Amino acid sequence: MKKSSSILPKLALVGVIGVIGGGYAIMNKDKFLSPKTETKVTQPQIVQEQWKKEGNAYSITWEHPTSGGRTGKVGFSLKLNKDKITGVDVTILTTNEESKSYQSDFKNEIAKVVVGKKISELSNIDVVGGASSTTKSFKDAVAALSTQFDI
Repeated sequence: MKKSSSILPKLALVGVIGVIGGGYAIMNKDKFLSPKTETKVTQPQIVQEQWKKEGNAYSITWEHPTSGGRTGKVGFSLKLNKDKITGVDVTILTTNEESKSYQSDFKNEIAKVVVGKKISELSNIDVVGGASSTTKSFKDAVAALSTQFDI
């Protein structure tokens, strides 16, 4: 007498479970295949301070949104003769190491780009020192300066 194989009933059971599970997965594919809903990161509400004026020198601490929903800070100082820039300085205020590097590169290059130019010419400057965020912040801050003091 031959012994019956006990593997066939087990394989049949696995097959039935696979069909049922596969059918369930197909009917509920949106649950399994849709990307997870990402939490939308909202940027912090930033209220900029006003430019401070002392003689022909203007200064401001400018805040700007950064990745991850944080805010960055950088200080700008300008010296003007009427509407022409005669001096510029940048104060690195960020605590993020990568941002410090970008702000430092911006600080080292900005005078070459803006000294001798009129305020009205600064909206056209390109990224300075590879620091796109700091350059945008500078342009936004200068636009605010122009509006605040009608320069």
